[in-house]
Amino acid sequence: MIKCTSDYRGGAVAVPTEVIDRCLKLAPAASFKVLLYVLRNPGGCEIADAAAGTGLAEADVRACVDYWQRQNVLTDDGAAMSDEQKKALSAPAIVGREPADDRRSVRTLPVKKPTQGEIAARLAEEPALGTLCREAQKILGTFGYDTQAVLVMVHDFYGFSPEMILSMLQFQKAEGRASSGAIRARAEDWAARGIDSMEQVENELLALEKARRVYGELRKIPALELPEKPTPRTEKRLREWAGDGGFSAEMIAFALTESGNSLTEAGKKLRKWAAQGLTDPAQVKAKQAKSIATEVKPSYTADGGAGRLLERARRYAAETEETK
Repeated sequence: MIKCTSDYRGGAVAVPTEVIDRCLKLAPAASFKVLLYVLRNPGGCEIADAAAGTGLAEADVRACVDYWQRQNVLTDDGAAMSDEQKKALSAPAIVGREPADDRRSVRTLPVKKPTQGEIAARLAEEPALGTLCREAQKILGTFGYDTQAVLVMVHDFYGFSPEMILSMLQFQKAEGRASSGAIRARAEDWAARGIDSMEQVENELLALEKARRVYGELRKIPALELPEKPTPRTEKRLREWAGDGGFSAEMIAFALTESGNSLTEAGKKLRKWAAQGLTDPAQVKAKQAKSIATEVKPSYTADGGAGRLLERARRYAAETEETK
């Protein structure tokens, strides 16, 4: 059981339970550092003071404050919540759905990177970050300021542990996508999907590895005309189809062929077939053949239908003769 070792004799900071219940899972890790600093200084504080107190860059503090303003936790001047804000905050959240206008600001790393001086200060005050950068060099080789800044930002902003980050770097290296931009994009994708533990990272990497194997098999099919490496969009779809969906490479190839290589249409077909319990192309073809056979029915039989038509013709001729 995890417990706090403080005896609170030096005081305590009260964090509204509404904030914890609603925002703990989705809020950026760095935003809680800023919130705690503001709550520690109930009389108000400046952006520069919060930056110095939290070790974050002023631009990052400003982004965190903006986030809490959108959540109705802080006012423009960082004062305590008003009664109206508390009422809005206590409203039930929509489970499993993040507000569309908050997604980018919450889940995208700040555009402005920490300076080299700020990075050096963070490495000095947190040994784990220094260890992370040294281990990262063993994986990636010597890297520059951009990559080092991204690693620090991913650790501080998303709260990813060094183990999570190093596992991500190993995968990116194996994929040949170890640039700072590719690392940043992967981290943002994981954060947006709520991957925040080593167990989830391991499951994600297994799914990505399976998607990579499936893509290798798909590339052997000339008709698909696939490039050497999948695009991020293709990788995402294959991870869903092969990993979460459990579809075989053969089934995915069949869906792509049936859809003219359209990822969107192939996804629709795979979902439809899964709902029908179809797990391989042979079953799909059999069902398609059966559907065609039942849909295309003759309007009359070779004997009885023809006989009825002849009878109608005779009746019409007889009626016409009577009217003359």
